[in-house]
Formats: sequence, structure tokens, C-alpha cells
Amino acid sequence: AFIFSQVTGFNQIIEQGYNFTGPTSNVTMSYIYVIAFVHILHVVAGIISLLVVIFNHLMQKYDSKEMLGLELAETFWHFLDVLWVYLFFFLYFVR
Repeated sequence: AFIFSQVTGFNQIIEQGYNFTGPTSNVTMSYIYVIAFVHILHVVAGIISLLVVIFNHLMQKYDSKEMLGLELAETFWHFLDVLWVYLFFFLYFVR
């Protein structure tokens, strides 16, 4: 649903004459496209990460001694948390 809404929104932006590249583009629009594309990549990677962890759990691959996959997924999600908090403050304070 998120990716569909992003593509729909981008189509509306393009219809208004704002493009990622070309004579009608600007730095602000390019930045919006890049941030949204990176967010889409993070969402897809996060969903894959969750599906792998759920699958491995259902296959009973995790126990008290073997938790590497779960720990890697945890590290990925904590990295995303820190990244988005940083981006929030960066975009809020840098003008």
C-alpha cells in the first residue's frame, strides 16, 4: 500500500510539471524522490527481513544458542530507527 501510494503521488507530481531530472527539475524535487526511493528500499528490505525471521521461527531454527538470524534482523531494525531519527533532526534543523 505504501509503495502504491508513493507511485500514485509521484505521478501526480509529474503531472504538475515537476520531474526528477530534466529542465523542469530542481534540487528539492530530486531530494524528495531520493528520500522516497530509499524509504521504499528500506520498507522492502524490512519486510524481507521479517519474513525470513518468521519463516525460520516456524521451522524452529532458533534456540537459546542459535539466534544469529534474529540478532541480524534486530540490528537492521535498530539501524533504521537511528537513521530515521537522525534524518528527522537533520531535515528539521538544516534549512
